[in-house]
This record gives sequence, C-alpha cells and structure tokens, in this order.
Amino acid sequence: MLNKYIDIIFKKQYPRWTIMLFDFAATASILLSYNFYQLDNFITISWPFIFLIPFVNFLFLRILGVYNTSIRYYSLENLFSLILSFICSFFIIYQLSNFSVLLERFTIMDLIIVYYLSISIIISFRFFIKIIFKNFGTYKVENVLVYASEDLNIIINFLNQSKYFKISGVIIDDNLKHLNSGINSYGLDDNLITIIKQYNVKKILIPDSLNIEKIEFIYNLKNSSKFDIVKFPEQSKFLDRLTEFSLNPLEIEDLLSRDKISLNKKNIKKEYYDKRILITGGAGSIGSEIIRQLIKFKPSQILIIDNSETPMFDLKSELSSFEEEINFHFVVDSILDKDSMSYLFKKFKPEVVFHAAAFKHVSMMEENPKSAIINNILGTKNLLDVSLNSSISKFVFISSDKAVNPSSVMGVTKRICELYISKFFKDIPDIIVTRFGNVLGSNGSVVKIFKDQISSGGPVTVTHPEVNRYFMTIPEASQLVLEAGAMGEKGEIFVFDMGEPVKISDLAKKMIKLSGKIIDEDITIEYIGLREGEKLYEELLTDSEKLKKSYNSLILIAEKDYVDNNTYTAIDELIESAKKGSNNVILIDKMREIVEEYKPLNSKYS
Repeated sequence: MLNKYIDIIFKKQYPRWTIMLFDFAATASILLSYNFYQLDNFITISWPFIFLIPFVNFLFLRILGVYNTSIRYYSLENLFSLILSFICSFFIIYQLSNFSVLLERFTIMDLIIVYYLSISIIISFRFFIKIIFKNFGTYKVENVLVYASEDLNIIINFLNQSKYFKISGVIIDDNLKHLNSGINSYGLDDNLITIIKQYNVKKILIPDSLNIEKIEFIYNLKNSSKFDIVKFPEQSKFLDRLTEFSLNPLEIEDLLSRDKISLNKKNIKKEYYDKRILITGGAGSIGSEIIRQLIKFKPSQILIIDNSETPMFDLKSELSSFEEEINFHFVVDSILDKDSMSYLFKKFKPEVVFHAAAFKHVSMMEENPKSAIINNILGTKNLLDVSLNSSISKFVFISSDKAVNPSSVMGVTKRICELYISKFFKDIPDIIVTRFGNVLGSNGSVVKIFKDQISSGGPVTVTHPEVNRYFMTIPEASQLVLEAGAMGEKGEIFVFDMGEPVKISDLAKKMIKLSGKIIDEDITIEYIGLREGEKLYEELLTDSEKLKKSYNSLILIAEKDYVDNNTYTAIDELIESAKKGSNNVILIDKMREIVEEYKPLNSKYS
C-alpha cells in the first residue's frame, strides 16, 4: 500500500515553483523561529530582513541553475551549485549588514547559524526526495546500452540516478574514447547482437545527431532481437530537463533523413533573442517545430495562433516546462478573422511573424478550390494588411515547391501568395519567402500513410512507379526557416537544398524492409495512379528564376518577384469571387490568368 502511494507522488513531474517555494519558506521559517527564540529582544531581526535573505538565496539559486534539474536526478555538480549559491548570498548579506540599520543587531555568528540551518534543511530535503524515489515504489528496471557521444557522462549520470534503467554497456566509435572505466564498452559491429541477447537489453540510447548509416545498422539488429531504440537530446537542447519521459522513440522518419545540418547559431540568436514572435499554424507540424527550435534562442514572447483546439492543447502541455523562461500565449483563432488578428497585433506587438497556417493537402484542395483561396490567399492578405503600421520588422512566409509551375489548386494558391507579398516590399521592413518540398512525418505525410498501411498488413499504395519527391525532416525544414529568416532581406525567396529526389516506390520498399517485412511475401505494393493535381516530379524553381548562394550551402536565394498593379487587382477579384461562392471553373480560370504557368494535371480542370 505504501509503495502505491509513493509511486503516485514521486512519478509525477511537479512544477519547479514548488521547490522554489519550499526553499524560500525554509529560510524564512528559520529567521522567524530565530526571532521567537530571542524572547528578550524580539526585534533582533526586523521583519523586512526575514524576507531579504530568502530572496537573495533564491536569486543566486536561479542564476546558478539550481532549479534546472529535477531533484531526483541531482548530481554532485548540482549540489556544488547549490552550496555556491548560498556562499554568494552569505557574502552579499554580510556586506549589507555593515551598512544597513536593519541588520545592525544581527551578528556574523547569527548569520552563520541561519545559513548553516538553511542549507542543511534544503540539502536534506533534496536527499530525502532522492532516497524515497530510488528505494521505494514498484518499478521495472530495463537494461540499456548507450551510444557514446560528447554528452556521454551526462547521460550516464542521468541513467545512474534513474530507477528505471541499468547500464549494460556503452557502444563506442574508434574516434571516441570511453571515459567511464567502470562500464563495459563495445564496438558497433555484428558482435553487438550477442551482447544485446546476453544482457537482455531492452533499449539502446542513441544521440540525436548520430548519422544515418549507424542508426540503420542498429535498426537492422532489431530483426534478431526485440529492443527499442530511443534518442536522447543534444546538450544544447533539453539535457538540463532530461527525464525517462523525455527520451524520444526512434521513428522510421529518422532513417530516411540526411545527416544533421549545421546552422549559424550566432546569427540566429542575434535575430530572435528577446524578441516577440508570432506563429500562425503554430500547432501544425512545421509551426510547432519552429517553436521547438526557437526556444533554444530565448525569445521573450511567443504568440501561437491556430484554429485546431486539440493540437493546441497538446502543444501547450508540451511547452509547459519552458513557461518560466518564455512568455507563451496560445490563441485558438483563425487568420480569416481580420479584426481579431488586428487586436492580437495591437495587444502583443509581435516583432517577427512566421506564417505557417495553410491548407496543404493537394487532393483535398482540388475538391475545394474556394476554401483553398479563402484560407491560403485571403488569410495571408489579412496578415499582411494587419502587419502594416505594426511593430513587426520581419515577415516569414512558408511556401512550397508545389508553388513552382503549379499543377494543383494548393500549389497555385501558394504561388499567388508569393506574388501578392511583393505588394508590401516597401511597407514591411523584411518580407521573406521560404520554399521547400515534402516534410517527412508531417500531418498527412506519405511516410505516415505507409507506416499505417504496413502495420495493418498492406498493401502499400503508391501512385506511380516513377513518381519522385524531395524530402526533408521537420526539424531540418524548421531550422532552415529560422536561418533563412535571420539572413533574409526584403522580398527574397529562399529555396532549400532538398538533396536528391526520392522515388516514392523506393521509399515504400525501404520502409517495408526496415519494418522487418518481406516485399511481396508479407507486404505488397499496389500502384493506384496519380491523384488529381499531382506531378510525377516536383520543382523548386520557375523557368524564369535564377539562384545565388548564401553563406549556408543548404539555402539558395532566388530572384525577387516583381508584379504589376493589374495582378494585385486580379488577386483581390479572385478573393471576392471565392467569398461570393463562384463555381470552381470560374475560380480556376481566374487563377490561370494570374499565374500563367499554372497547368492543372490529372484534374477535372485540365
């Protein structure tokens, strides 16, 4: 019965403010008790002083990062930071006692006693929590192998503090030296499967930055033994918040991406640090990942707008641990409500806008051109109109490779947005367009469709044997959006290097193989024909565009769009026609007039 209640209490992640409150109350209580102890002279310590010492303690505990780590994972480094905080506080208060009349009756011996009792109680409380968590409660211990990285010692410390994991060994590369002599080390070779079976390994922990070939080698070992592969975040991300709940399971998408990209973090931080940032479509795949990447650069405020309630709720829960560092605002609203957008701009005064909200599913928009025009084009127009005479200094529009020589309704609405943006070059300091291809793992991604089809036994449906697409992971796309936004100037179109295009049929075959299935025996591939609006291949440039290099080899810059006033008038007329409910043929014809290269494919509008 006792174990049950201990599990309920100590498995939960409590807010850091509860620990802060305990630390503050502990010192304040000692000072108050000290007053009562001095019965013959109740004013030995004045009332303001009862709150001064706890406040100065709290200040140094925050500065030295004592509250960044959960108590259950406290190490000697954390304990040293705590003691150092109290030493700094002691000297500040001691210096004040020489000048303040509030402290004139408070001797140095009194000060030593208060600090000694405070630090004893606060450290004892932390050790009590660790002992309770480590030695009581019911839990299942799993044997794990850890892939060596620069953060190896931090990861090992975390695992040693956790009651859920036992380290069976470390996997090392030839160029990495294992510094922990008490733990066995193994090479990344075929003998590793023997170690996995011998120690009944249930998890292999790999760094987020591990290259694809090595991840694939480990993944293939799963065919011989059952274990999970999980990623631990790199030092610059969330290691200071690492828990057994924050280890991310490896997804098939991780095996389809390229090696990790390199960003100019100094430039990005300079652009976004301490800024007020607004993100539309913030609960979507790209929008939410932009937020995760932005957190590292410490903006002062992030305003998140999305009209999907459930994803927004999930995102708010995910970001709750960062609310002490960044001021988040979650607004369930539509960019189509111009009055509401105007109110939000006036209230929160954003300095940077990332516009990621859009209808993006090609086949769905072929059936609903009116909705695509209103949401994608009118929504963008609303934001640009509201941005005029506002506090923003940068507007970043998330476009698509489907906007290039568009063959679909979705693609042509994105291209029209790109053209309409040029109207505001003189009015908004920096407007940036970012253009990239398909994103692995995003909502509606072919990868998720294939995963569901494989898990249900197939068949895996591919539109055409020769169809190919450019692919990029969600973190890759989001990181490049941030860097393009940081380097961009007025009206530039940034085209991301998507690597080599991937045949969708080859992607399907690889995913079937990685799932431990045999093609045509366990899972079949069925070709169903191109859907409406789809091309065999996508492009990243129009025929008239030329590219120049940027300082990031993965980001290229296309020439700016320059459009005459007749085009802007035609776009406004298109929006009005859609709002009035004109039939689809009329809307398609109007879009053809605006974007001459728009040629519907495999469509009723062809």
